[in-house]
Order: sequence, then C-alpha cells, then structure tokens
Amino acid sequence: MQLIAITREVHSNQHWRRPPNHLFAAQQSLLPLVVSELPVATMNFPIAFVPQGDSFVPMAVLGVKSAENLFVAPNGTWLAPYVPAAIRCYPFHLASGENGEKVLCIDADSGLLGDSGESFLQNGEPTQTLRDIINHLTQAEQARLATVKACAALQAHNLIVPWPIAVQGEQGKQQIEGLFKIDEAALNQLPGVALADLMLAGAMPLAYCQMLSTQHLRKLGELAQLRASRLNAQAPLPTVGKDLDLSFLTAGDTLSFKNY
Repeated sequence: MQLIAITREVHSNQHWRRPPNHLFAAQQSLLPLVVSELPVATMNFPIAFVPQGDSFVPMAVLGVKSAENLFVAPNGTWLAPYVPAAIRCYPFHLASGENGEKVLCIDADSGLLGDSGESFLQNGEPTQTLRDIINHLTQAEQARLATVKACAALQAHNLIVPWPIAVQGEQGKQQIEGLFKIDEAALNQLPGVALADLMLAGAMPLAYCQMLSTQHLRKLGELAQLRASRLNAQAPLPTVGKDLDLSFLTAGDTLSFKNY
C-alpha cells in the first residue's frame, strides 16, 4: 500500500473509481474494529484482541491462517451482512500530517486512481461524496481513540489473556495463535470500584461483545471447508456501488484539504 495525500494541485483533474468487489481485502485475515461498530460486528465475526506495541486492539478474526480472508469469496463477494468500517472507504485513508493534522490519502497501488471515474473536486472544492468520506473517516478516528481508552482499562485490570484457538478447517484442526480474549472469570470477580472504572472508560460493552462473539468460531471452520470445496465460487459478483455503496455516510463537519 502506498498512501499519497490528495491535494488540489495534483488531483484537480484526476478521478477515482470505487472497487468493483472486495478482493482488495482478500488477504486480510484480521481487521481492526472500533467501539461504535462492535454491536453489529459481534453478530457476524469472532472478535479477538491483538497486541500492538504495549497495548491491544480489538480485531475481527476473518481467517484461520495468515493472509487469507474467508469472508471474501474467490469472486470478491463479501460473505457477511456487515462490512467492517476499516475497509468501507477503501481506497481512502486518513493519515497524520507533519504537524499532526489529518490528511485524506488514497492508496496509489489500488489501481483505482486515474483519468476516468468520479471527480475529487468540483469548482475547486471536494465533491459531496468525498466530503462524506472525510467525515466518516474522521468519525472512525474519534471512535478509534475511544477504543484505545477502553482497551487500556481492560488491560490495566488484567482482563486480557491469551486465547489459544483450534478451528475445524479443511485440513482438520487448525491452530490460530497470537490472539487474546477477555478473562470472564476474572471479570466476574472484580470489585465494584474496578467495574465502575471500566464503565467510565467505556470498556464493559467491549468486554461483553468480545465474549459473545466467540460463538462465531465455528463459522470460520465452515467457511474454510466451503472454500476448500469451492462451493462459494458460484456466488455472484456484487455490482459496483451495491456492497460498496457509500450511502451510509452522513453529512457533517469535514476536514480541509492540505495545500501544497
């Protein structure tokens, strides 16, 4: 992935296209989640904590082996009712500039940047679609910060523990390593003061969502077996703008473009 900042100078006469399917996520066996999407993500994927530096991040577990997303069919169809926010705005990303300001970027390696498609600018300003994308990514960043706070509280109370998993896949039992879960027994034994601290940090919904999501581990094995038999190879390709529809984006304050 090569992120480049979108600027008036460079992109005034360029265009972008929406991905025709989800093959761009086919090798992402883990996708980060934020607290605002956990209730619906819990109903679709197993959720685990993954260490990043000295902290943890909640992730949707989408495969039983590295670089394989079982929720992306061979033809690019997304095989779940819910698409994680982390990939809904692809090929756009929000990055930090030199002075800490947020800058809208596009993945130059996506193959979706060119001379045809949707415009970046209209009369020198971001199009409404682009403004909505910026707004969505800004909200996602705010939710990420809240997620960091919740995870830190869980970690401070020693509630995040290793989670060895064995899933029945196409080649028998397959081990998934490096994942962590909530220690339910320890959570149930916390004193009231500790529980109040977790509630104040917004960590309790995260803990319960992670525990509830473990019911979907069996789904991973079933998807692995389906992939092996290629039963899902006949699934129809999503039409452009259907699975990747941007109508979920809401209007609101937007970021300004960075001028060069």
